[in-house]
Amino acid sequence: MTIQQDIFTSTDAVRVELPEVAAAAGELVDDVCEGFFAPVAFDAVDQLLARYNAEAASIQAVGEFIQTPAYRSALSHFMAGNAENFSPVLRSGVAGLYSVDGAIGHLNGCYWNELLNLTDVLEYMPYKRREEWSEQIKSFTTPPFEENVVRSTLQSMLASRSTYFAERVDGIFQALSKTHVTNNPAGFTSRFIIDYAESKAGYISDLRNVIARFMGHSEQKASNGYKLLRLLSQRTGEWHSVDGGALRMKMFKVGTVHCDVHPELAVRMNSLLAHLYPLAIPSRFRTKPKRPPKDFPVLSKSLPQEVISLLMDPKTPGEIRYRRVTENPYAVRFDSNPRVEEAYQVLEALGGVRHNINLFVWYEFDYDPQPAIAQVAISGMLPDDKSHQYYPTRERLADFAKELADIREGHRCLEPSAGNGALAAKMPAETTTCIEISAMRCKVLASKGYKAIEADFLAWAPKCTEHFDRIVLNPPFANNRATLHLQAAAGLLKDDGRLVAILPASLKGKDLLPGWDLEWHGPFCNEFDGTGVTVAILLATRSEH
Repeated sequence: MTIQQDIFTSTDAVRVELPEVAAAAGELVDDVCEGFFAPVAFDAVDQLLARYNAEAASIQAVGEFIQTPAYRSALSHFMAGNAENFSPVLRSGVAGLYSVDGAIGHLNGCYWNELLNLTDVLEYMPYKRREEWSEQIKSFTTPPFEENVVRSTLQSMLASRSTYFAERVDGIFQALSKTHVTNNPAGFTSRFIIDYAESKAGYISDLRNVIARFMGHSEQKASNGYKLLRLLSQRTGEWHSVDGGALRMKMFKVGTVHCDVHPELAVRMNSLLAHLYPLAIPSRFRTKPKRPPKDFPVLSKSLPQEVISLLMDPKTPGEIRYRRVTENPYAVRFDSNPRVEEAYQVLEALGGVRHNINLFVWYEFDYDPQPAIAQVAISGMLPDDKSHQYYPTRERLADFAKELADIREGHRCLEPSAGNGALAAKMPAETTTCIEISAMRCKVLASKGYKAIEADFLAWAPKCTEHFDRIVLNPPFANNRATLHLQAAAGLLKDDGRLVAILPASLKGKDLLPGWDLEWHGPFCNEFDGTGVTVAILLATRSEH
C-alpha cells in the first residue's frame, strides 16, 4: 500500500535517504525505495476501523450475554443435551470459551493481518520483522486495533521504509555462516556462504529481493526463497545463475549454499550496512571496483518475477469432465495469471507445441521438459537468441543434411552449437555429442538423451581430443563465425568422416577448407523464421578419401 501521503500529511513522514554508489548506466537503480508500497484507497483504513469496531461491539455483547447467570445455566443444558457434538475439552471449558479478552485478541490479529496484507508491507519487511508480526498474529498478542495505534504504526512504517531496506541487508549479513572463513566479518564480499539454508529461506528471499531492487526489477513473493532452494536441492554441487545473472548459487547436500554476487552489488549492500553501522564498515568495502570482474557476466534483465513464479510451479493438464486432456506424459500448463502468456512463450522457446480446449491451454513436448523449465526458473533468463545466433533448422534442411551425412550404425556424431537439437534429432542419440553455449538448451538436449556439453564450441574444440565419424552443423552466421565454426569442426573429423554444414549462401563456391573435397548444394531461400537469409549446404570430405 502506499501508505499514501493522503493518510498522513506529508510533513509527518521522515524521509531517510539511502547511500548512493555510482553504477553503470542501465544496470543498477539509485532509488531502491521509490514506490516501496503498493497503492491503496485513502479510505481503506477508515473502512477497516469501522468494521473492526462493529465486530468488537458484537463480541462484547455476546460476552456480556453469556456471562449472565440465567443464560449460562441455560447454555449448560444445551451443551449437556448435545454432548455428542462436542469434544470433552470443549464441554469442560465452556465458560472460558466465551472470554471476551481472548476473542478481542483474535479479532485484533485478524484485522492487523488484513491491514498488513492490504498494504503489502509484510512482503517488504525484513524477514525477522515479518516473523515477529506473524508470531504476534498467531498468538493473539498484537497491539489493539485502535485508530491512534493503527495510524501511528502505519506512519512509523512509512517513515522507516529506507531503514527497513537496510535492515533486510543486515538480516542477510547476520544470517551468513559464522564458521566459514570465506565470510568476512567486516562486510559483504562478492562470495559468501549461508549455512543451514533451508532454515534461512526467508533471508534468501530477502537477498533476491534486495538484488531485484538494485536492478530495478519487481520483487517476488516472500516465499520465493523456499521455491528456489527446493529446485537447487535437486541439483546440488553445481553453480547456477540466478535472477538474470546478478547472483550465482551452489547448494551442497549438507544444506550449505555458496553465493556469488556481482562486486558492484556487494558494494551497494555494504553501503546499506554502513547506513545502520556508520563506523563499522571499512571504506574499501563501500568502494566500487575499478575493473569489471573477468569471470562474472554482464548484469542483464531477467524475466518478470511473476513469470518466474509460474515457471517454478508447472502443472499437468489433468482432466476435464473426468476425461484426460492428453495422453502425452510431457504436457505442461500453468495456473491462470495475467502474465501466463509470457510463461507460455518460454515453453515455446523450449520446443513445446500449444494445444487448447476453448480457453484451457497446455503445451506438449516430445521430451521431458521439467529440467529445462527448472533451469529457466532458477536463472530467470532465456538465452539471447540474437547474440547466440540461434535460428532453429527447419525439418526440410535437417532431412537433407542427414541424407548427405550418410550416418550409419556405430558412427560417432557431433552437432556443434546444437540449440534444441534439430539436427541432432536426425542422429542416433546414444552416439551423438551436442555442444551448446546455453545452459537451458543443454537441459533440453540432455532430456532428449544426448550427451550435452555446455560450452562455446570455438573455445571447446581446440581442447577436444576425440574425433568423430560425422559432424553436422548449423553454425552462427554473424562476424565470420560460420567459417570459424566450420574450420574448428573440420579439425575434429576422422580421416574418412563426412562433415555437413548449413552456411550463408554468400560462402558458396569458396575454398573454405583448402585441400578438402567440397560439394555445394542450394541455395535455399527463407529457411529461418524471422530472417530473410539464403543458405547453402556444404558436404566436406578429406581429399584422400
